[in-house]
Amino acid sequence: MDREELISKIVSHINEQLVKRFAQATIRKIFFELGMYWNMDDEDCLDFHAVIATKEESENVYKYYLEKGYSESEAQETTNNSGNYIHDDDRFCIRFPGFEPLEKFCKDYDEALEICNEAVKRIQSLDFSGFKTTSDFSVCDMSIYD
Repeated sequence: MDREELISKIVSHINEQLVKRFAQATIRKIFFELGMYWNMDDEDCLDFHAVIATKEESENVYKYYLEKGYSESEAQETTNNSGNYIHDDDRFCIRFPGFEPLEKFCKDYDEALEICNEAVKRIQSLDFSGFKTTSDFSVCDMSIYD
């Protein structure tokens, strides 16, 4: 697999999963994250995923932080943080499956970062008119966690 094939595969997978899992939802934001994790063998592994903030879940996050004593502006700001949409069951998360294509193709983290950034740019340019979206809908740039 070459670089172009890998980027296309990432874009295709994320888009297919968006259609499959979020066609009926109203989408507010799509975040992207690339990070390292360590598996059971204590090896470095790459994790690339999209996090989908639906209108309903954004409202739940907002209400939660209001109940915790945050001001309205602080509570609203928390809805712009991808970490509020990551749950153990990955219900708002689309992971690039298996991680192996990234790890086998990329010689290091920097190369994986370049590839994932290019995939995000291409996803940002997709036509989202077939989805229900909020007025403040956006496809965010990638967040990087090391």
